[in-house]
Amino acid sequence: MPPRKRTRAESDYASSLDNEASGVDEPTSSTAKTGRKSAGAAKAVETTATNARKRQKKSKGEVDEEAPASTKKVAGKKGKDSVKKEKNTVTGAAKKEKDGEDGSEPPEEKRLARWKLKCPEEVRNRYAMTTKKFYILGREKVGEVEEHFKIGILTKDEEVSKIVNVVIGHRLTCDCPYGQKNPNNCEHILIVFWRVLKVPNSSNLWYQRALITSELQGIFADAPPPISRPKGAEKRSLEDDVFECPVCFSRIYDKKDSKFSNANSETGWCEECGEAIHQGCLEQWRKVNGKTCVSCGDVKNA
Repeated sequence: MPPRKRTRAESDYASSLDNEASGVDEPTSSTAKTGRKSAGAAKAVETTATNARKRQKKSKGEVDEEAPASTKKVAGKKGKDSVKKEKNTVTGAAKKEKDGEDGSEPPEEKRLARWKLKCPEEVRNRYAMTTKKFYILGREKVGEVEEHFKIGILTKDEEVSKIVNVVIGHRLTCDCPYGQKNPNNCEHILIVFWRVLKVPNSSNLWYQRALITSELQGIFADAPPPISRPKGAEKRSLEDDVFECPVCFSRIYDKKDSKFSNANSETGWCEECGEAIHQGCLEQWRKVNGKTCVSCGDVKNA
């Protein structure tokens, strides 16, 4: 006769007896739930601690080594300051390179007006105006490559009716009506170039509206220096020199022709420096600059 099959109750009872014999407690459903809760709490504690460590590193400006390389960032105030310092260092190096301090070639200077390939016809048409008589009633050097001139505009009676101001520098300007409204140089700028600075007519600089530093340096280096004689110098000799009046820039005496260049104006000499000047030009000079000598500034020649 086959053995009788155990019921479910009998099987559970037998299993409990086996567990007692081996010393193992059978887990119940409530015990399993408690274990899962404990594991979750431990994980939460570990996560909290990890986040606290990250916040501490961030406040010190440290980098989280556990983070991927693509997401690592410099955090905190110290990190921002180091980034700013590095940026300033790079900017300073770029500025030195731009200025040529690191031994490299400096950048090409920018012209303040477009370069003119040829002289405009309108400028050439104003050439006739530069042959008229004029007075240079002031000249001032401003910086290395800029000079200011005061030019007396004359009436038919050769009296100064108006004074215009000409600037020869990186930008060529004149405050006469034509110079303020037109893109070409007026006759007063041309007078300074041709009659005072002695820029040759063959040059391509006198009809430009703007010049760069090297061009200005060349013009002033080649130009005759302003008249300036020390006090106590000997009287300028007509027989030894062919020279110009420091106000109208026409020749006072031409040794070749043995005659004065301006028959309508007598020539005088400063008692202090011995400079020669047309008496009429000296009178116009004194109306603007007071009773002084054009060359040495002395007032005894008044």
